[in-house]
Amino acid sequence: MIDYSIIIAAPEWTPDLPVLASLRECRLDPARYEIFVATGHQPARQRNAALTEAQGGVIVFFDSDCVVTPAYFQRLDDQLREHHADVLGGPVLLQHEKSAPTLQRVFQTAFGHRLAVGKTASRYAAHGVPRPCGDAELILCNLAVRRSLFQQAGPFNEQLYPNEENEWLDRVLALGKARLWHDPGLTVHRPQRATWEAFIQMLLRYGAGRTRQTLISRHVTAKSLPLAALLLWFGLTWVARPEMSALTCIGSLAYLLLIATTAPGRLIFSFREHLQVGLAAVITLFAYATGQLLGLTGWPPPHRAAKGEVRVHRVRDLDQV
Repeated sequence: MIDYSIIIAAPEWTPDLPVLASLRECRLDPARYEIFVATGHQPARQRNAALTEAQGGVIVFFDSDCVVTPAYFQRLDDQLREHHADVLGGPVLLQHEKSAPTLQRVFQTAFGHRLAVGKTASRYAAHGVPRPCGDAELILCNLAVRRSLFQQAGPFNEQLYPNEENEWLDRVLALGKARLWHDPGLTVHRPQRATWEAFIQMLLRYGAGRTRQTLISRHVTAKSLPLAALLLWFGLTWVARPEMSALTCIGSLAYLLLIATTAPGRLIFSFREHLQVGLAAVITLFAYATGQLLGLTGWPPPHRAAKGEVRVHRVRDLDQV
């Protein structure tokens, strides 16, 4: 009997995907685990296509660049059994943490700082103990879900990327039965963005994804547009009352220094890197808010290949791929 169906979204099929290499080292029992690689350019469609073939009682989602260890699956077993979770996830940590390039360590530290991103920090750093949680602490590239929930709540919304898992979790929570659980010890590793340009582009897309999720689901929450409203206020005061915007600039600098001085030193090793973490936190607020506003215009447009072919590859023998 299949216990777990592992679903991996990837742009194209190759046996050299980092996640497949790490799964090969895990020596998973094929009687309990099945693995699907869904290829294409629309992750929600890809995952939905693989879901139609999955037979496991629990679906485990990874991204193609994730790296897992054998301990992951033992901990997954233990947590599901002990806490009876319906949705279970943990943080995505930086691959090769100590030797990773400076900017990758800076961005990972900023994303894992609670004063910078709030509860979302639990997606990128191990905080606290295993506990009930909401969607803010769960991330789709390290997520285990009981397959029965898809039968009740339906598949991912294929109009969304990113934020398809957030909209789906909203539907799950609306059922009133699901138990969401975060385990800081259930970790996977992957690289972080390598340049400031890539970092800002990601934040713009995250912000636009939040707006698109709100427009599609018509479910307005406190997370929907507060940063966009703050950015609009900042722009309007700059035109009407420059002294007010000067105060906002001073506040932004104070916030940068606060983040810089309170950033944990696990991944960053110099005062300059601490300042870069503070700058990344300020940019996170402004770029995400800008993305929320851009999302109202329909940006970003769908990937030109998003409606192309989606193929599901079942990996029957990791040693043969």
